[in-house]
Amino acid sequence: MPRWHAGASSDRCARLLTRRTAGTAELSYETTLAWLCGLEVRRGMDFRLARLGPVLDALDHPEGAFPAIHVAGTNGKGSTAAMLHAAYTAGGLRAGLYTSPHLLSFRERIRVGTDLIDEEAVVAHAARVRDAMTGAGVRLTFFEIATLMAFLEFRRREVDLAVVEVGLGGRLDATNVVHSVAAVVTSIGYDHQAYLGDSIECIAREKAGIIRADIPVVTGDLPHEAVVTIERIRGDYQAPWLRYGRDFGPWPTDARVSLAGEHQRVNRAVAAATTRLLAGRFPLAPGTVERALATVRWPGRLECFAGAPAVVVDAAHNPEAVHTLCVALPAVLARLGTGRRRVLLFGAMGDKPWAEMLSRLVPMFDEVVLAPVDTPRSFDPRSAADAVAGQRACRVAASATQGLELARRQAGPEGSIVVTGSIFLAAELYVMCGGDEEPFVSRAI
Repeated sequence: MPRWHAGASSDRCARLLTRRTAGTAELSYETTLAWLCGLEVRRGMDFRLARLGPVLDALDHPEGAFPAIHVAGTNGKGSTAAMLHAAYTAGGLRAGLYTSPHLLSFRERIRVGTDLIDEEAVVAHAARVRDAMTGAGVRLTFFEIATLMAFLEFRRREVDLAVVEVGLGGRLDATNVVHSVAAVVTSIGYDHQAYLGDSIECIAREKAGIIRADIPVVTGDLPHEAVVTIERIRGDYQAPWLRYGRDFGPWPTDARVSLAGEHQRVNRAVAAATTRLLAGRFPLAPGTVERALATVRWPGRLECFAGAPAVVVDAAHNPEAVHTLCVALPAVLARLGTGRRRVLLFGAMGDKPWAEMLSRLVPMFDEVVLAPVDTPRSFDPRSAADAVAGQRACRVAASATQGLELARRQAGPEGSIVVTGSIFLAAELYVMCGGDEEPFVSRAI
């Protein structure tokens, strides 16, 4: 896992950023990231969007420099955003993409075409946002600052449009200042209930907060309660609505695809429907969407690595995503041609319903290895072992790396390992499982 805090403490980084007198020459990429991460460690999340106003004023409103496709959803929003970005990039547009969290590098969050934001731009944009914060007397969170950095980069690169993924919820998310041309809601399920509410209706209301007057809405396969809620809200705004299952169906089963899992057929259909909806403003040549969706990559999501044993890495981090993983796994493992012994390597955040996640996963495996996630917010794998006891043989590792070593021994060369539970676990083990060190770099679309 990348060491973001290398090079300087966050306090020293803050002093460097404050002392800046001539450009950003004295700053480095490493100290900038350490400062950003220090902000997230020191402060809790604050969702009042009004706080962004004075900072956006100081930055001359970069969010108004480009039209945006705004993508929300409990799960699938990152995949769908990547698909939309791939389609418009393949169609010759200068398309931006903002997603979170990243897998291996902060630079993955902000892209234009096939380019990740360069380190120099990260430093410059962070310094500019900090200057604006200081002048406005406002303190922003890591995510809010990263979001403004993305807007600055999209303005600097003069993008034709940007695909912007919501961080959490939608109504109060920092991204909800973009000038959207479409609002996309991929799915609605239970996650982040402490912030979004403990019912599907409440969660749907928060995610539908990205809907704007007369701006079209595209939704994926949603539960009935969510459909009713979105119907009411989009009706209030008189927003046109394309709904999966009523106005369009799943992606054809015989089409060539690059992302594994039946659920990706829904995501592909949502992305394709969005491009059709916007064809008048952003036309794409026939076949462009199909070619783009056949090659798009979204690393760390049901990603398979052949080996002895084979490894599947999936960043499922909530019960709905785990259910999707369980549905997809039999076909994925069959395609890998692995033997019968299957080992689950699981690590999760402590504030996630990890017991429920394990209850769905464990029956599919012969053995379980529990490992901590490399963050103070990690669950305690020793406590989690009690939930597995009596169901499957279970081992507790002191680290994710040790967990992978244990899982490999237990699976044997003919078996398979599934690494899941958190994107932080996926990130820490991604390269060791066979992934590229720079999975998003120099990928032609």
